[in-house]
Amino acid sequence: MGVLTGEVGVGKTVAIRAALAGLDPTRHTIIYIANPAVGTRGICHHIVVSLGGKPHLHRAILIPQAADALAIEQAERARTPVVIIDEAYQPRPLPAPPSLESLPG
Repeated sequence: MGVLTGEVGVGKTVAIRAALAGLDPTRHTIIYIANPAVGTRGICHHIVVSLGGKPHLHRAILIPQAADALAIEQAERARTPVVIIDEAYQPRPLPAPPSLESLPG
């Protein structure tokens, strides 16, 4: 497991994509999650679907299902799963417009 953090605009996503491009696709399965705001359930759902499974509806079963899917990918297919959770392109909330009272005039 690795974690890459840094200020906005320093090239984290570019670095991740460059590293992924150097991986052997016959030995690695890349699972790219661009929206971490989906929460634990959404992340586990994405992992299961990416590995060809049908995600269970109940979270208590879905979480171990995702863990099992990752383990099976390694053990049976001899491919190391690489899960990337990238929040680079998340929409930022717009600043609130000024109130009418604060406008000059």
